[in-house]
Amino acid sequence: MAVIVVFIVLLLIAGAYATVFISTKGDEEYRKATKGNIARLSWIYVVVITLSLAAVGVYIVL
Repeated sequence: MAVIVVFIVLLLIAGAYATVFISTKGDEEYRKATKGNIARLSWIYVVVITLSLAAVGVYIVL
């Protein structure tokens, strides 16, 4: 079980890193157009990671 949790956390971190890495490439016009999308996507990652950690904590307690 612990291996799966570690794998999921690493997968989330890798996805967040890839999102930021890809967003820094490209031309200036595209970067300006997608800046809001990247910000929203980053907030989605924050919420999902927080809820995932809370769910794991509830699972451990129960």
